[in-house]
Amino acid sequence: MRKILLLISFLFSTTVLADVLTWDQLETANTYSLANDIEFAEGLTLKAGSSLYFNELITGQVPVIIFSFSDPNCKDASFESEIILFNPEPEDTDHNKEIGLQYSECSFDVYVEPQYYYGKSIFKN
Repeated sequence: MRKILLLISFLFSTTVLADVLTWDQLETANTYSLANDIEFAEGLTLKAGSSLYFNELITGQVPVIIFSFSDPNCKDASFESEIILFNPEPEDTDHNKEIGLQYSECSFDVYVEPQYYYGKSIFKN
């Protein structure tokens, strides 16, 4: 009985984790849902399940990759946040995979270090 419960638990956990996409799986001109709540100090919270439209992938001289999204449910076009840090993989205690998040004028930008491009994102299909 215990083995059956462990197997069911494993299957459930891998199914849940499988829903979260890696950064390299995101494609522009698609809508994705947040896998986690994102809270900004200025008072805005983007809830898990919120849909965001992926506009652009920006690379260049800055040593980060910028994923730029628009928020189709934006309620305040004048809202601007500071950049906050968020770790999409807190279970990985050997590496700090923090990403930068910023919300400005209905745009949601995610700053990812290139070394984590193939790591777990904060989005689901």
